[in-house]
Amino acid sequence: MGGHTPERASDGNMNEIIDLLQKSSRPALFLGNGARNFNWETIKNILGIPVLLTWKSMDFLGEDDPLFCGIPGMISTRG
Repeated sequence: MGGHTPERASDGNMNEIIDLLQKSSRPALFLGNGARNFNWETIKNILGIPVLLTWKSMDFLGEDDPLFCGIPGMISTRG
């Protein structure tokens, strides 16, 4: 069984995503390993919104990044 490789977001998609997140009352990015092919850092930097990670994506941000909110789940990072 083959894996899924997500398409990279186009500029039009990126603008739509940023627009929707700006309209949100409490936006956050919850990123898994599939986000490796997505320009999520641009969204994080433009909007300054919190980021949660899964265990497979824990190398996306350092624990000292002010927007890093941890890894939720049964075995999570300490709050």
